[in-house]
Amino acid sequence: MIKLNPENKVIFENSTGNRLSNLEQELKRSPANPFTLDNVISQPYLNSLGLQVFRWLSFDQKMEEMRKKVLLLNSCYHNDLVNNGFIKIENVFDKHRLREIQRTITSLPEILLTRKSCENLGINLDISSDERLQNIFKLCQGDDSYMENSLYLRKISHCTPGEYSEDVRQYNFHVDKFYPNFKVWFYPFSVKESSGPLAFFRGSHKNTLAKMKWVHERSVNNLDWSRLHYHIDDYKEAAENLELEEEIVCKAPSNTMFIVDTRMFHRRTPAAINMLRLSFRAILRRNDLF
Repeated sequence: MIKLNPENKVIFENSTGNRLSNLEQELKRSPANPFTLDNVISQPYLNSLGLQVFRWLSFDQKMEEMRKKVLLLNSCYHNDLVNNGFIKIENVFDKHRLREIQRTITSLPEILLTRKSCENLGINLDISSDERLQNIFKLCQGDDSYMENSLYLRKISHCTPGEYSEDVRQYNFHVDKFYPNFKVWFYPFSVKESSGPLAFFRGSHKNTLAKMKWVHERSVNNLDWSRLHYHIDDYKEAAENLELEEEIVCKAPSNTMFIVDTRMFHRRTPAAINMLRLSFRAILRRNDLF
């Protein structure tokens, strides 16, 4: 069992209205594992005591403890992760490598590039020898042995937002996991706002008092805490209630990479139907920190 630090204990008790010691006592008697990676634990009584808030705070605290052992501790990259929830890297590769990557993509059959679907295109980008990227991934994971060998090329063909499939729900702000969870986007070509890029609320990965109150209330009422809103244009009031910071739309020139903690409220921004967007992607391994 992890012991929450004084700052997290205050957030826990102020957001749940319960004493942390009460939850700790109940967890000692319960077979429930608070450190499972499952997003939902169906334990109404434990949830009423603040179980979900405890989990969010525990995993975040554990990750920062793990990061004390990695090379980039206290670097600008670490600062960006902790304070902003993302890292932006410009000029990722040299010009020769970038041109090679672009030629590989443009040599694909036209039907693959223009087909109206969201799909992986069968091209992998080897990054195993890129020391800078590997050290950043180690920082993200709090694991000095971590390695991400490649990125995969994914095509997005924009469609009508709604609730009729998992893919179209991506247009509404949501979080993926309650624990530190990182995804990578690398742009081989420039991505404009009209291309419908990723967007997120800067710093919304932070376990603020407002956010933890929201998590607790939704867990007690058995509501989905992963969704900020359910209609494409009704998110502003919900964002204000959670005291979220500025919305960042990830438009950028070619050779730019975003590494994003998807605990942040993020979404695919709307674009013209069938508008195409290409990026190399990776989802860093989801590890059990405990």
